[in-house]
Amino acid sequence: MIQPPIAAQGVVPPGLSRSIWFQLGLVIVLIAMIWVGIGVHLSQERAQVEQSAWQDTGNLARGFGESINRTVEAVDQVMLTIRALYRADPARFDIAALAPGDQVLNELTLQIAITDASGIMIGSNLGPSAGVNLADREHIRVHMTDPADILFVSTPVLGRISKKWSIQFTRKLFDATGRFAGVLVVSLDPTYFARFYESLDIGKGSITLIGLDGVIRARAPANEKAVGAAVPDAAMARIRAGGPAGRYRSRSALDGVERFLSYRLVPKVPLAVIVGLATEEVFAAYERDRLQYLGIGTGITLIVGLISLLLIRLGQSQSRSQRALAATLANMSQGIMMIDAQGRVPVMNRRAMELLDLPAALGGGGVRFVDILAW
Repeated sequence: MIQPPIAAQGVVPPGLSRSIWFQLGLVIVLIAMIWVGIGVHLSQERAQVEQSAWQDTGNLARGFGESINRTVEAVDQVMLTIRALYRADPARFDIAALAPGDQVLNELTLQIAITDASGIMIGSNLGPSAGVNLADREHIRVHMTDPADILFVSTPVLGRISKKWSIQFTRKLFDATGRFAGVLVVSLDPTYFARFYESLDIGKGSITLIGLDGVIRARAPANEKAVGAAVPDAAMARIRAGGPAGRYRSRSALDGVERFLSYRLVPKVPLAVIVGLATEEVFAAYERDRLQYLGIGTGITLIVGLISLLLIRLGQSQSRSQRALAATLANMSQGIMMIDAQGRVPVMNRRAMELLDLPAALGGGGVRFVDILAW
């Protein structure tokens, strides 16, 4: 009858040993930790990229808002000066002589004109224009109906004298007695703002000058559908309710580009500057990093998985060898005993115990050779 070796002496159950399962568990935990680390890093990097985009658009919006404000103040100062000259001597006031061509505001200005109290044009720096009726224009009507003395900024309109699209800055004119006498009109070229914005390299970004009425005054990059178009109601609701500055993300109906958008209101006039950076370009570097990290993570996972597979196969091979050794020891007619350097007996078959007539107490694990000698 074949006697198996004692249980304490190297019997190995079929399948994977506990150590192999333990190693496999460690490998799974290691791989999970690697991917968690990659995920956390990418999440932090994405948050930093978004924060940087908001900071950049916010700074640009603030800078352009201040630039627009200075331009508006310069235009208004010129208008107040012209108005003072008109009030001093309306009868002899000659706008064509005062501001020939567009010399007053250089390339900004398309036209400077004045109307009487009924909205009929009585003078223009572009030449004869008497009799042109502008009473139907919003930028004229507002001064005829509103008692307040305000600077009004119109939506883009096609000039009846200049024959060009322009933004109208208008103020009331008063005669020597202080009565309403007409309207002073300064027509500004909207492409001036676009040219200024396009001098900056912001890729697929955009810079837009809008009125709080929701109508676009100027935009860069230039888009033939932009000037005079309406900003979506949802965006205008954010701007009107968001205070002097704010931000949001949106996809443009003009070019289909999604952008990070920051806006800033222009003081004293109902205008706002919106600066946008294309989401695609903002995340370009992040996407490259993400692909690299995913590639590295995948590579590490494959390497660790291959090592794990080799370990499993090695463990299985060792288990088979141990089972074969156990079967060999159990079937031998000779007694076999192995003693390590510390004097312990890790291997001893049952035949050895029978030949030495050893009690069962000396067949357990951890028995020392000196104990067997003493017996």
